[in-house]
Amino acid sequence: MSTSTVVPPVRRYLPMLIELVWNGRINPGKVFDLTLPLDQVAEGYRAMDERRPIKTLLRPCGARVLERSHAGGGGAQPIC
Repeated sequence: MSTSTVVPPVRRYLPMLIELVWNGRINPGKVFDLTLPLDQVAEGYRAMDERRPIKTLLRPCGARVLERSHAGGGGAQPIC
């Protein structure tokens, strides 16, 4: 028995994907779907172990996050 890793051909598709994003034809969406303060790192790992978020972003306590609404407004919001 053996295993191998296959690397996807990202370079081949990247120019086409960038063009589609820039032209607004596709929306790549968010990479992180859960944001927590750094002091809740254990909860971030627990959530990912339970498959609740895909990626968790940890921020230092007191950091501010720029939230954008669908209307284009928004502002910096503290997360702690």
